[in-house]
Amino acid sequence: MRRNFHPPESRDVWLEDVCGRLVTAATAFSAVIEDVNQRTDVAASGELGRRRRITEVLLRRAEEAATDLSQIQRVIQNALFDCEIELRELRERDLSPADLLEQGDYLLSHYRLIRRRARVLDGILGFLPGANRDVAFALALLRRLRKGLAVTGPLGTPDWGFALAAQEEITTEIPG
Repeated sequence: MRRNFHPPESRDVWLEDVCGRLVTAATAFSAVIEDVNQRTDVAASGELGRRRRITEVLLRRAEEAATDLSQIQRVIQNALFDCEIELRELRERDLSPADLLEQGDYLLSHYRLIRRRARVLDGILGFLPGANRDVAFALALLRRLRKGLAVTGPLGTPDWGFALAAQEEITTEIPG
């Protein structure tokens, strides 16, 4: 009895979801920083009055985004490790000519999907740890502001271009 092996999807839905979560968390964190910087500008002109430059809600949103970004980094690190193991197993698989005829297309498509996933994850990990360090620093400054301590200059956020590039790459169809 022959088993039917169908090539995997031409999309990596799991990785699309992870990239989407990364972009969402990055955007949320950047939005908080932008809000705080705007409130700081308003405070400099005296229009903020007795209101704080950073509210508890803004701080909580920043902390949630930072937690999400940290969790996403762990998920990506674990997934990259799993990809490396799976790629090694696929390369070392001992197939008879009959198995190769039966499963060859499926295995090749699956190998390409996993290889692409690993490449995208590796690219993200080239930038995400540094971005998370920048997020932790900005979060510490936000906490200082919340306590009423002085922070000079506008707050900055990491460049999230790598997350957008990964999201764009993963949403394109896997070639042949």
